[in-house]
Amino acid sequence: MNTRQTALTVGGLAIALALLSGTFYGVIAFGQNATPQIEHTLVVSGIGEARVNPDRAKVMIGVITEGLTVKDAADSNAKIISSLLASLDQMGITKDRIETTWYSIYPLYDYNNIRNFPLIIGYRVEHQLRVTVLGDDVSQLGVKAGEVIDAAVISGSNQIYGVEFTVSEDHSRDLRNLALQKAVTEAATKGKLMADALGVKLAGVLSVNEGGSNSPPPILFRSAAEVKQGTQLLPGSLSVSASVQVTYAIV
Repeated sequence: MNTRQTALTVGGLAIALALLSGTFYGVIAFGQNATPQIEHTLVVSGIGEARVNPDRAKVMIGVITEGLTVKDAADSNAKIISSLLASLDQMGITKDRIETTWYSIYPLYDYNNIRNFPLIIGYRVEHQLRVTVLGDDVSQLGVKAGEVIDAAVISGSNQIYGVEFTVSEDHSRDLRNLALQKAVTEAATKGKLMADALGVKLAGVLSVNEGGSNSPPPILFRSAAEVKQGTQLLPGSLSVSASVQVTYAIV
């Protein structure tokens, strides 16, 4: 190898080393400027609640009749239902607010007979209705629901399965969103307060877990001595709650 070739080789090696050194420097510099791996977290929870008065009541009414034949039982049941529907129509409750939730016909048996074999002695018909009453005034809503029950009893209904006070789907969704917003706000406030107390900083949200629950409003009935004046229900407010768990990165 002559002197010229030796010089070129040494020069090339120097350039290669310089480039290689620069490459490692760039890698090291990049590593130094990269965001450090987060190892510490802070977990907080928040609860939010939204309350509103119900704007509708759902009254579940039933009629049970019996007869020696299916026709006898069904006709008796239909007569009572027809009377009830007429009364509800007079009250201004349209048919689109009334729906059948259950209808059944089944035989009645006598198991205690000399043949020691079940014998059909009649039939039972059961018809269940759900009547929805609307009203923005919560006190009047209870009165209207009571009037539906009175009309059902007068018409011959012999089953009242319960009353549910609630709100529309749109209103219920707005309430859940409001409760969730309050829960997130409370969690954020807690996170900042705890971070300040610990002398650390919040570096960002790593995860959020949502939970929620609805609490139905209470229903209070008037005393038996006052029923003769008309059934009146006293609905309470509807409470919708939501909860969140937020995990923060702290530095």
